[in-house]
Amino acid sequence: MMETYKPRNFRPGDIIEFVFAPPRWKGEDPRSPGAVVGKLAVIIDWAGDDSNKWGGIFNVAMIHSGKRFMQYGDFMKVVSESR
Repeated sequence: MMETYKPRNFRPGDIIEFVFAPPRWKGEDPRSPGAVVGKLAVIIDWAGDDSNKWGGIFNVAMIHSGKRFMQYGDFMKVVSESR
C-alpha cells in the first residue's frame, strides 16, 4: 500500500495549478484532475478532509472564469503563495 498524503498547507489567496496526482498504489497510473489540468485557480478556503486523507478538499475559484468548486489537494500545486 502506498503512503497516504497529509492535508496540503494551502492558504486562502494561494494561486495553484491543477496537476496529475501521484498513483495511490503500485501499478496505478498518475491520476488526472480532468479538464482543468494545467489551469490556474485561487484557493478560497479549506473545505475539509477527504475520506482517505490524501490531500484534503479545498474550495477554489478558476482564474480565467471565476467558476467556483471543490477540489482534492493532491491534484494541486502552489505556483504563487499569498502573503
